[in-house]
This record gives sequence, structure tokens and C-alpha cells, in this order.
Amino acid sequence: MKKTFIALGMALLASATAANAEIVTFEYTAKITDLTERGPWSPIAYHVESSNVPGFTVRNGETITGRLSYDTGMQLVQDSDFPSSHVYKLGSDANITHTFTLQGSGTSASVDSVPGVRLEDYSSGGDRLTFTGNAGSNNWWETYFSLTAARPGYQPAVLPGAAGLSEVAGTSGFTAESFYITFWDAGIQLNANAHISSFHVVSSVPEPSTYAMLLVGALPLLLRRRKAQA
Repeated sequence: MKKTFIALGMALLASATAANAEIVTFEYTAKITDLTERGPWSPIAYHVESSNVPGFTVRNGETITGRLSYDTGMQLVQDSDFPSSHVYKLGSDANITHTFTLQGSGTSASVDSVPGVRLEDYSSGGDRLTFTGNAGSNNWWETYFSLTAARPGYQPAVLPGAAGLSEVAGTSGFTAESFYITFWDAGIQLNANAHISSFHVVSSVPEPSTYAMLLVGALPLLLRRRKAQA
């Protein structure tokens, strides 16, 4: 019986290794370092210290706190707009959630409309991963959250799991780089560029398919044990 449990444990471990898709969640803190505003039909954007555009009160230097989750099992396909480059985009339904709050004004938003993923995977290193989407209700907010990785050599076009994220910039894993928000309302465009000041992985949960593979891996051993006891 002891040998059976050992074998069962090894099967479970092997199945878990094979089914490595996971839902990764990280939290971050960012600080707005540049705020520009452009009026209706104006070709020139001006640097401002604060803006009171309806529904989007924000000021330069304001702190943003956010939380982003994504599924590493999402399919990426080569972007046809860049046939000669290693640029990939989302090729399947997205499983992304992104919420953030502007601490100064208390404005909160959920980025759950038309989310997208873009992975620029270069053979010389310096890969970039971005999550984009729209937020807000009555107005249009376009968000652009970027992570970068300084890793040598070409890597497969796969989303990094928790082990592939780094909380310290300059290491081999992806680390948060910047957060950019563009806001439109009645012809007014407001751009808020924020620098990520902290980045922390808070959870990594296996996909349901991972548990299914665990069951498949364990089932033959359970059936063999039952047959031996009969």
C-alpha cells in the first residue's frame, strides 16, 4: 500500500508538471510622472499639473494602486502586421482582470472591456509584454500596462507564469515597467503616464484543466489498486 501511495504521489507530481497553465495575480503601485491634456481638435498637448475632465479627476504625482490577473494558458499567435518579427497577439478568448484606483481622487476603474495581450519577443533579449484594454463606463479610458524582461536568446511565445515574473528590475524575469492611461471625453484627450514603483505576485492558481490532468494521471493507479484488492 505504501508503494501505491508513493507511485500515486509521483503520478500527481508528473501530471502537475505537464499541466503548468496557471492564473497569475499580481499587485502594483504606480506614480503618475507626466500628465498632458489636449483640447477638442487641438494638435498640441500641454503638460498640466492636474485635470478636472468630467469623470476623470487626476493630478500629476498621484499614486495608483492596482491588481492584474491573467491566464498563462491563453493562446498567442504571430501578429500578421509584423511577419518578419517575433511579435505575438492574443489568439483566443481573454481571461484577464485588471482593476486600479487613483488614490488622490478615489476614482476606481475595471479594465474588462476588449482586453488584449501583446508580446514582443526578440532574439537579442529585452522582451516586452503589454496588457491593454478599455475601462470606465460613460467615457473611454484606454489602458496600457507594460512589463519587460532582459533575457538572452529567443524564447517561445508563451505568457510567463509566476516563476517567470520578477519583483526586482534587472533580473531574468519579467518585471513591471510602466502604466499608461489615455482618456477621451467630448473631444478632450488626457494622457497619464505612470512609473511602477512596486510590483508583487500575490497568487498563482492552477487552471481547472490542471486538476483534470491530475485526475487522469492518478486514475490508472487507483484502478490498479482496486483490482489488486479484489
